[in-house]
Amino acid sequence: MNTPNSRRAFTLLELIVVLSIAAVLAGLAMLSLRSHFDQAALATAVDRLMEADRQSRQLAQQKPSGQVDLRIDTLRNRATIGDDLKTFQLPKRVKIAQPQVLLGASWRTPSRAVGYGTSGTSSTYSIQLSAGASQRWLVVFGLSGMHTMLESSLQLAELTQ
Repeated sequence: MNTPNSRRAFTLLELIVVLSIAAVLAGLAMLSLRSHFDQAALATAVDRLMEADRQSRQLAQQKPSGQVDLRIDTLRNRATIGDDLKTFQLPKRVKIAQPQVLLGASWRTPSRAVGYGTSGTSSTYSIQLSAGASQRWLVVFGLSGMHTMLESSLQLAELTQ
């Protein structure tokens, strides 16, 4: 039965509680989505770096001198073949570290860039990629051009043992 004093609206306190709950749920959803965006950015970066590697190998086989360099520019977040012959821009949310080349049983920073010879091969190298809280190490095996992703620096160290 309706009385003249019956309630027909929400109180301010009820609205504040509902909006607070909605804000907390939206924040949790954003945190969950951020990791998905980071993973997608890392996958895009790997694809672009592997395409740069593939084209560097191909160019080294076609070039009379056979020497091609792949430079990793950590400041501009890109990989460049030769003297600005072709540039591969990485996603903005991905940060890259200088490549490490496997020499003997240890990883070392090359003096210039990753070099490719006349047969299209290079040294085995790794590049650390990070996006948000996600970190991965891309390892490219020099003779074959095959690659793998590692999740920790310990796994990277295990490759040399």
